[in-house]
Amino acid sequence: MASTQKQRIGMLGVLGAGMRGLAWILWRQGNEIAGTDTQLRPEHASEGDLQGYELYPEIEFEQVLKQLDLVVHSDSVNTDHPVLRAAKQHGILIKPYQEALGEVSAQYMTIAIAGTHGKSSTTAFLAHVLTEAGLDPTVLVGAPIDGWECKHARVGQSNIFVVEADEYRNHFLALTPSHIIITSIDFDHPDYFSSLADVEASYNSFVHKLPPGGALITHAAIQSDHPSLSWPAQTIAIPPSDWDDIDVPLPGEHMRQNAGLAVTAATRIAKIPSTDARQFLRTFPGLGRRTEAIGSFRTTPVISDYGHHPEEIRTTLSGLKEKYSGERLLVIFEAHMRERLDHFLLDFAKALSRADGVIIYPPFSPVGREAQTTNPHTQKLAALLTEQGVQTHLLTAAAELSNTLTQTSSDYDRIIAFTAGALDAQLRSLVSKDLDS
Repeated sequence: MASTQKQRIGMLGVLGAGMRGLAWILWRQGNEIAGTDTQLRPEHASEGDLQGYELYPEIEFEQVLKQLDLVVHSDSVNTDHPVLRAAKQHGILIKPYQEALGEVSAQYMTIAIAGTHGKSSTTAFLAHVLTEAGLDPTVLVGAPIDGWECKHARVGQSNIFVVEADEYRNHFLALTPSHIIITSIDFDHPDYFSSLADVEASYNSFVHKLPPGGALITHAAIQSDHPSLSWPAQTIAIPPSDWDDIDVPLPGEHMRQNAGLAVTAATRIAKIPSTDARQFLRTFPGLGRRTEAIGSFRTTPVISDYGHHPEEIRTTLSGLKEKYSGERLLVIFEAHMRERLDHFLLDFAKALSRADGVIIYPPFSPVGREAQTTNPHTQKLAALLTEQGVQTHLLTAAAELSNTLTQTSSDYDRIIAFTAGALDAQLRSLVSKDLDS
C-alpha cells in the first residue's frame, strides 16, 4: 500500500476511531475511499472528514465491490460478514485494519505509543509539540482532537508518523516502529489476555521490533516493575522528577506523566529543546473524552471520560479531587464489556468508592463483541459500593438516566461519566437539551 500506488479502497466499519483516521490518511495519500458502517446515517455525509468519500449503507456496499482494489475492515467486523464473503467471491484483496495500518507505518519514521493506559493522551501531547515546533507529523490517535480537519488523524509533509500502538489481540505487532514509547503495562482485555504475564509477553515481542538506532522511552517505574521484559539497551527510563514541573491543561499526575513522556520523546528523538516542548504543552487544546467538559445538567457541570479500567478510573478521580478539592463528585459508570467488569469487579468497586455517589449504567459492548444482555455483576458492584457507604443507583435501562440525574444531580458539585459509548452520546443529548431549555 505504498503511497505512490493509488488504489480504490473500501473501508468496512469506517466510523470507528481508528478506521476513520486511517481512511483519512489513505485518502490524503491520493487513494479513493468508499466507506460503509452499520452505524452509518445520512447526516454522516455532511461531516467534514467524510465528505471526500463515497458512503454507502452496508446493504448497498456489495454493489461497489467490483470497482475496488482492496477492502480494509475494522476489528469489530466478523470474518463471515456478508461484505467480506462477497469480496472473496469477487477476488478482492482483504486486509484487517491493523495490517493496513502496519503498511502505512512502514512508509514513515514511526513513533509508536503503546501502553495499557495513556496511549491517546501521550500521542496527542507529542503530536501537538511536534506540530507546534513546525515538524508537521502525520498522526493517528484514538481520541478526537478539536481543530483537526479529521479529529482522529492529520497528514503532514514530514516523514514522522505518530501512532497509537494497541496491544489488544497483538495488533501493535503489525507496526514497523522506529521508536517506541510505553506509557504503562497492566492486565487488561481479559477477553483476549489470560494474565499480566500474557500481556508482558506481547510487549516483549513488540519491543523486539525496535531497530538498532531506535529509542524506547518509558518511566523508570515501569522498567523496574516489569523485569521479565527484555528491555533493549537503548531504553530511556525517565524518573518522576522529569514531569513534576510540567504544566498541562488536563488534571492529574497521570497526565503529567504522559506529558513527561511526550517531552522526552520530543527532546531525544526530534531534538526539540525541552524548554520549548514544555512551553508548547501549555497550549494543548484538549482531547475528546479525556476529562472533557461537555456542558451542565441543570446547574451541575458534566465531564465525559473514556476511563474503562479500574486504574484509569482511580487516577482520573484522583486528578479531579486534586483540581476540584472539596467538591462532591457524582460518577456515572458504563462498564466497557462484560468480561472486563466480571474480571475486575472488586477493583472497580475500590476505584469507584472514591466518588461521593455512583450511578451504574448498563454495560457497553462494541459492535461485533456483544455480550449477553443480562449482567448480574452490575448488581454485585452496586452492593459492594453500598457496603462502603457510597450512595449508589443501579440503572436497569439507559432510559432511566434522565430521571435519576434529575433526582440526584443537585446533591453534587460535578458529574464525571466514565463511558465507552452509549452513555457519552446520551449525556451530550441531555446536557444540550438542558442548556437549550
